Amino acid sequence: MMALQFQRHRGLQLVNRAIPTVADDQILMRVDYAGVCGSDLHILQETSRYSDRVILGHEAVGHVACCGIQVPECLGPEDAVVLHPQFACGECPRCRKGQPNFCEKGGYLSTLGYWRDGCFAEYCAAHHSQFYPVPPQLPFQTALLSEPFNCIMNGWKKLQNPIGESRILIMGAGIFGLLWASLFHAKGYRDVVITEPQLGRKQIATRLCERKLVGYRVKQPDDLDATERFDVIIECCGTAQAVADAYRHLDVCGRLLVFGGPPKHSKITIDPSELLFKELTVCGSVIGQNTFRDGISMLCELSVLGYIDFDRLGIQAFSLKDFATAVRMLEQGLISKAIFDLHR
Repeated sequence: MMALQFQRHRGLQLVNRAIPTVADDQILMRVDYAGVCGSDLHILQETSRYSDRVILGHEAVGHVACCGIQVPECLGPEDAVVLHPQFACGECPRCRKGQPNFCEKGGYLSTLGYWRDGCFAEYCAAHHSQFYPVPPQLPFQTALLSEPFNCIMNGWKKLQNPIGESRILIMGAGIFGLLWASLFHAKGYRDVVITEPQLGRKQIATRLCERKLVGYRVKQPDDLDATERFDVIIECCGTAQAVADAYRHLDVCGRLLVFGGPPKHSKITIDPSELLFKELTVCGSVIGQNTFRDGISMLCELSVLGYIDFDRLGIQAFSLKDFATAVRMLEQGLISKAIFDLHR
């Protein structure tokens, strides 16, 4: 099968790999669409940990090709499924605490496309518990965003539903920033600012706000007044500087969600007295935490309401062989997200 493999110091390469062998408790998925995440770019830049010679990709929708003999009968050949990229054993102390993203036998360190071969390939194999049926009301290609919404719903739970009058700042207009903005708009929040330094993504966000997220404002980060304060800030940039800037813009009782994945070991300086005297809340959100079904449900809801329009969101499809163009357009901010169409 054709696959995109990342090799240390040699970069991303289109290779011919054997179709994965399916264990008794696994499902082999024939991949139809696979999404490129910002964390994939972190691997390409070698600022994130990964296994060498790994097939990248952890967002996929496809069809069941075959099942191991221990797979429950609820899924069978040709069923449309979406992939959850992490395994959780359900038995370790972390899983029993409701923290499967920190599972001692799986969790983040089991992520497909990082530590095990992922879905930038014609086929992908994983434990049967990592596959969810695509709901009939959800357009098949749209189901590709189930994994991003899994992550978003984990962060949403941590915010504990911001009050209706909240001033909200979303830092970064990549696909996560735009999906967060769409979620807030669908839930009735109207005082929202999106910041984005790259011209292309800023233009995508501006068009989205004009056509769907009416009333939302898009700014360059430097255009934020130093005195502006927000009740809720979602950091989707993935840099330590963005987290530091966000902290300075928190209002009294403000909440900051660190969502974008700053590099490990990066440092920022904050005034801890503000945590006390302004009663601030700073929290992180990494992948999902028993939220995959919630993510699918929210994706269905927003799709019905007309928020999930790939063209309007700046999502563009490519073939596997055009991976270099896809990565370049992402890095230059010309699109918000690239997806690989395995039929091309």
